[in-house]
Amino acid sequence: SAQSVSAEVVATARQALKLNPKLAEPHVALSTVLEHRFQWDSAESEVKTALQVDGHSVEARLRYGQQLRIRGRLVESLRQFQAARDDDPASAVIASHLSYGWYLAGQLDSALAESARAERIDSLNQTTLQFGAEIRLAAGPQREARQPIQRLNRPRAGITLYVLAKTGDRET
Repeated sequence: SAQSVSAEVVATARQALKLNPKLAEPHVALSTVLEHRFQWDSAESEVKTALQVDGHSVEARLRYGQQLRIRGRLVESLRQFQAARDDDPASAVIASHLSYGWYLAGQLDSALAESARAERIDSLNQTTLQFGAEIRLAAGPQREARQPIQRLNRPRAGITLYVLAKTGDRET
């Protein structure tokens, strides 16, 4: 069950921190568990601790950027994604999250440019394709929004159906 997995992750992370308190990854894992429990302030505290331990932890920056975005703190979120991109410019996942952040912030040109960069890095990455479809849908023409959806190997029903419906594809 999800609770037993969560308890196992917490126990493993705490054991890792006992062995080496200077690890960032266990704090990121704890932050993720707390996030799934909707304990946002505690999740943020753990991910900030991870960044204090390792200011170049791309996983911590990515997690923190996602948390900030979910909580509506877009400017702070974009800063985290940009810092993650600085440390790992070859990550399609980071470029995708940054592109989606630009999209949510109403900066469509930046969103399209970063989304295209993400696709050049990895044209089959699921996050890249899902966010790219939504960004293309906003930018138009709508038929272009279907292109990333067609390359998904595990379509998420919500995004896929939304894009298909908005582009007038009732048959699929």
